[in-house]
Amino acid sequence: MYATPRSRRSRVALVEGAFALTPRNLPPPAPDDTVRAAMGPSFLRAATVAAALLAACSSEPNRAAVNDASTDDVPDDLAAPDVADAPDAAADVPRDVPVDRADGATTPPDAVADVTVDVPRVGPDVPDFEDGGIAGPTYDFVFTGLTIDGDGSGAAPNPGSSTRGLAGFNLDGRFTGPTPAADAECNHGDFFSELDPDQNMGTCAAGTARGGSGCMGGVDNQLPEIAETVDGFGGDVRGAVAELSRNGQASILVRVSGVDGALGPSLNDDQVTVRIYPVGRPLFDDCAQIGTPGLRYAVDDESLLVAGDLARARFRFNARIVAGRLVTLPTGSTAAPDFALDLPLGTAVATLNLFRTQLRFDLTADRALRGNLGGTTPMRDVVAAVIPALPSGVSPAVVNAVIQSFVDTQDPAGDPLGCRYPNGSISLGMGFTGARAVIAPASVRGPQPGRCGS
Repeated sequence: MYATPRSRRSRVALVEGAFALTPRNLPPPAPDDTVRAAMGPSFLRAATVAAALLAACSSEPNRAAVNDASTDDVPDDLAAPDVADAPDAAADVPRDVPVDRADGATTPPDAVADVTVDVPRVGPDVPDFEDGGIAGPTYDFVFTGLTIDGDGSGAAPNPGSSTRGLAGFNLDGRFTGPTPAADAECNHGDFFSELDPDQNMGTCAAGTARGGSGCMGGVDNQLPEIAETVDGFGGDVRGAVAELSRNGQASILVRVSGVDGALGPSLNDDQVTVRIYPVGRPLFDDCAQIGTPGLRYAVDDESLLVAGDLARARFRFNARIVAGRLVTLPTGSTAAPDFALDLPLGTAVATLNLFRTQLRFDLTADRALRGNLGGTTPMRDVVAAVIPALPSGVSPAVVNAVIQSFVDTQDPAGDPLGCRYPNGSISLGMGFTGARAVIAPASVRGPQPGRCGS
């Protein structure tokens, strides 16, 4: 198993040697303290590759606007009563599993989850809870702020020393220590979760390294590492993500149907339906209003299996509500993606498919709080999306080497080559906040002229 680099500098060393290497025969890179700091041609190529990974954070896909939304029948008020925000809902009860440490070490040994993660997703043509006759109100939300974990300097957390939990989920069913030992761990350690303690084994507490000696986190999330790499080349991934939310170009809509009860921390419902519309279009003029509950949005047809039919969302999940927190059922399907990110690379729009996607947030009368979104994207999809945007003459070995350094999920599971190109997946996790929204009954195509986001 080759040693995956843990820093931007060691990635430089990996890239500088990649021209002479094949993707399946990568030796360990030089230690960080021996890597040259000088910037050479291959360093600049690495910058181009890494920047393209997060190109979705810098521009709006080219989609032609073909019609305006009709909002004549949209109600002026929210369906829920106008009450103050409820307190944060209680998180899922953690699995307080004792951790044996026969060697007396302060860091628990690696462990494998005792649950399966290969739970079939809800297919687009499979009747869901709502369609099966479970009646109840429908509530709509829009994500108003997406966040990537990291400190104020933009440095990525280190799984061996981080004192804060990360967004994301245990997507491979493993609990990996700071020094991965098994091939299935792809040379990346896991983090603990503050948002959803059931992603941990044992008891974890923020403020201590790795959540404390009795904590074994399972969160898989390489997005902070990707952001740090891009930022090291002069980018600002977190700033770009925030700007997209502020200017209305990143409006992810979520519809929760079949809810039995009032939103808040006392709500429990074991059967609800969630439809995710990744491309939403603001139907108001002033982007400064973003974050205000009750704003009107339209679903872009890009989010639908059948244009104009909001019930036929491309991404749909069965879910439950536990103590006011929405929890989509875990996925593990390898047959179809659960979510997708559009990546504008120059004049082209590439799509990265996410698998094993999970979504959770606290439901209040007018807000979505403590949001958690995560999933994996196949390395081969990232490579295929990045290569067309690169200058001619860039070696595919360079692309493979840089992107492979982010692979943290063995895919296919159990395959000895599951961490190496063309196999392997990269786990992504983001936190978010949101607000209640009103979704127009008519879908649209493209940004709406004169509206926020156009």
